[in-house]
Formats: sequence, structure tokens, C-alpha cells
Amino acid sequence: MPISELGQRFRALPRDQALNVASSAGERSVKATCFQMFPGYEKVANMEDGVTEWGRKGFPGAGRCVIAGQQFGLLRSVVTFRKMLLN
Repeated sequence: MPISELGQRFRALPRDQALNVASSAGERSVKATCFQMFPGYEKVANMEDGVTEWGRKGFPGAGRCVIAGQQFGLLRSVVTFRKMLLN
């Protein structure tokens, strides 16, 4: 879901699942992560430094994912992303 639409469409995101939020540089996704935490989304992670830095470091490439009826590029390896967050 484009971050620009998050304000109007966040209720379409599941509250009972972990959500990984990413933007190209990480700045917009920080705002989106905070926005999601406010109304009760507790399992939300932000990708620090964004998708651009993720690719520059050689982490797995983008795949396709559907959320709220839209397709967009998303990281193929959520497990790797979570490990990166924990280290």
C-alpha cells in the first residue's frame, strides 16, 4: 500500500499480523510506523535506511506482494529482515 494512502486505508491492514514498513530512504516509513502504532497496531517494524540501502548491502531482492488489493515491491525474505532488526 503506498504510504500516501495509509491515512485513509490503514484499517485494511491486519492488526494480528506483523507488518514490515519500508520506503526508499526510511524517512516516510518511520512516520507510517508511528501512525500504525497509535491506533493499536503493536507488531510493526520499520526498515531503517529504507529499501535503497537494503539493496545496496546486497540483501535479497524484491518480490511481489498484495496488501489491501494492491501489488507493490516487497522484500522476499522477511526472516532475514527480522534477523537484521534483532542484531
